[in-house]
Amino acid sequence: MGKYFNDELKRRIGEIEVLATMGIDDAIDEGKYGPEYHLKCKGIVRSVWAGERARPANRYEARLIRDVSFLRSMGSRGFEYSEAVYKEWLRSFEIGYEKACTKGKILEWDEIKRLTARSGTNLVVTNVYFSMPELGEGAIRAIANDFGPIVKEADNLSDVYQDAKEGYIKVPIEHVTGVRHSKGTIRKIDLRSFKADPKYIQDRYRRLDTRFWKADQRLMRTVSNTRVDRKMLAILRFRALSWLLDVKAVHGL
Repeated sequence: MGKYFNDELKRRIGEIEVLATMGIDDAIDEGKYGPEYHLKCKGIVRSVWAGERARPANRYEARLIRDVSFLRSMGSRGFEYSEAVYKEWLRSFEIGYEKACTKGKILEWDEIKRLTARSGTNLVVTNVYFSMPELGEGAIRAIANDFGPIVKEADNLSDVYQDAKEGYIKVPIEHVTGVRHSKGTIRKIDLRSFKADPKYIQDRYRRLDTRFWKADQRLMRTVSNTRVDRKMLAILRFRALSWLLDVKAVHGL
């Protein structure tokens, strides 16, 4: 990639690396749209990538169309991972649909871990494709597999009360109070008495913290012999760490 392309990419990185999916996720969680809206958005991504004209029905779709169009143009200007990112964006809507369908349900720990790992890895791999493409496919995937499950579980822990307000329980049910449920279905979440077990939160945080710093050491060994943008590396590390810091702030650890 030439200097011009690198400079342009850096200007846009903060805007497009998580696409419009975050806003779409929020809109669905808030009840503005049903889970199927994820699948509609996936279809929009496919259409725009194929060069078809798409008419946005709202601001979420307008941003989606803009970002996919820009990603498509990046491929013709030297960004070798444009198609890989496109596939991850498609996958993000598949994962979003699956997660949205868990609203009002009690999940077993193995299912929580599976969804957490898929979602986190998808988020991180897209970020690294954009910020440090010089590392190559294998190293990028390894970094995402390392950090993805960590940062997403940290997100689950810091958002446990907000998730409850929206009808989601993303921690094992035995570690929260104030939830009435039967046969895997949430009947009622009493927000006045809802509480996550502090010992559980603290134990999970300590485990995540240990895993994070081991993953960070592996990251630094990976980049030690590669010319990557050190500013982008610092941003990536800080963002990953910020998910853990959010857990500390929310739960007073």
